[in-house]
Amino acid sequence: MSQMAFKGSRLAKARSQVAVAHRKHDPQAIEAARRDFAVEKIAAYVERVVNSAPPFTQEQVDRLRVLLEPARRDLSRAEATGGDAA
Repeated sequence: MSQMAFKGSRLAKARSQVAVAHRKHDPQAIEAARRDFAVEKIAAYVERVVNSAPPFTQEQVDRLRVLLEPARRDLSRAEATGGDAA
C-alpha cells in the first residue's frame, strides 16, 4: 500500500471511517466501513494499473469487464430484493 496515493484521498477517508466505526463499537458500521475501504483499495489499485498500461483494445476491455459482472449481478439482485449485495 506504500505506493498508493493516500493522504487526502477517498482511500484515506474510507480508512478513517473504519476507525470511527470501531470507536463507536457499531458492528454494522464496521462492516459497511470495511466494505467501503476494500472497494477503495481495489479501485486505487485498478486505477494505478490501468493508468500505467498501454491503451486497451475493445476485446481486452470486454474481457476485463467480464471480471466485474458477478459483482454487478449480485448488486442488481440485492437492489431488486431490498437486501445487501454482500
